[in-house]
Amino acid sequence: MSNQRFDIVRQGLNITSGMKSDIVDLYKRALSQKQYQNKADYVRYHLEQKYVKDVVGVFY
Repeated sequence: MSNQRFDIVRQGLNITSGMKSDIVDLYKRALSQKQYQNKADYVRYHLEQKYVKDVVGVFY
């Protein structure tokens, strides 16, 4: 089951092309920043700031 989930993430199923572009851009920026030790944390934080706020606004 976990291999199946990995394939879904790797293939980018259910991820918009805009989000894919944001992920690539954020990853490139993460390479030069020093605030986050883990580059994935940098990417996750900025994706949450952009996308989760929009999703929460839909429900409230």
